[in-house]
Amino acid sequence: MTLRALVFLCLLVFGCRSATTTGDAEMKRDINAVMESHAAELMAIPGVTGVAIGELEDKTPCVLVLVLEDSGEITAKIPRTLEGHPVRILVSGEIKPMDGD
Repeated sequence: MTLRALVFLCLLVFGCRSATTTGDAEMKRDINAVMESHAAELMAIPGVTGVAIGELEDKTPCVLVLVLEDSGEITAKIPRTLEGHPVRILVSGEIKPMDGD
């Protein structure tokens, strides 16, 4: 095999790698699995009243963290992303169960 053929083969093999094997384009874990695995730690933050899957304004799925009030003390403890997925904070106030009647 000539040197040119070897170089071409190397460029072909390494240049055509899947985008999922490089840096920023790595596959993210499913957002539902991410939410479930982080729910307990998020709920342990004082002032957090719930965790769900939501959307950003551009319809991008996000982990939605419901909080009691708009407080810098609460929001400072909540990460902006979880495993590459955006986190959105929503002031919900106190959440109470509905009566069964």
